[in-house]
Amino acid sequence: MARDRDLRSRGADGGSSEQPKPWYNPRRTLVMSSWGLVASGPFNHFWYMWLDRAVSLPRLVHSVGLKICLDHVVYFPVLVCYFAWTDYFRGRADTVADALAGAAASDKLMPVMRANVVSWTAVHVLTFTIVPAQYHVLWVSMASFFWSGYCSSATES
Repeated sequence: MARDRDLRSRGADGGSSEQPKPWYNPRRTLVMSSWGLVASGPFNHFWYMWLDRAVSLPRLVHSVGLKICLDHVVYFPVLVCYFAWTDYFRGRADTVADALAGAAASDKLMPVMRANVVSWTAVHVLTFTIVPAQYHVLWVSMASFFWSGYCSSATES
């Protein structure tokens, strides 16, 4: 039933001449996988290991707050690069410079940034208070799995 509703909402029941989008896009999967392998995965590994070693304040609440603020500041350019990566490798931009300029000016960037602040603040409160340091990268990688789905959806629409 859900499939039928989805197809009808896309116009596949004859109500529209527009073809429905396929449920799976191998190019989109390749772009997302390559981002995780080349950029996000290695960056997360070294970033969170460094953050745990470098930021240690006497009061836990100050330490957690500073780590979260630093994470948000550092990840803004990473998200711009993510938008540029997806635009360039999906063929929406001719050059890397065009992709970066388009990503920085994208109307989709600020809603994703707002969602980033809300969701990653919640994740990192747990990361830096409950999750043991040796599992930070694993925990963040699991959260990134869901975040990547959201980002993929946001850049596709």
